[in-house]
Amino acid sequence: MKEQHIYFAETAKVQLELAEKYWKERRVARAQEHLMEARYWAFKVPAEEFTGTDFSQNLSELERKIFQG
Repeated sequence: MKEQHIYFAETAKVQLELAEKYWKERRVARAQEHLMEARYWAFKVPAEEFTGTDFSQNLSELERKIFQG
């Protein structure tokens, strides 16, 4: 993995963790912001880099929870 892809992947993971944290605190708007940031950074990484991880599943699951209320 290229060095910049490592940075992008790590940033996406941190943003997802923050989104989950704020979701648990019921700070929905803040969770949405971090979720969108996680998705932004994840798009910069080749999909195969997340293969074998729970990142994509966790992202989709949290997105569904947040936007369904």
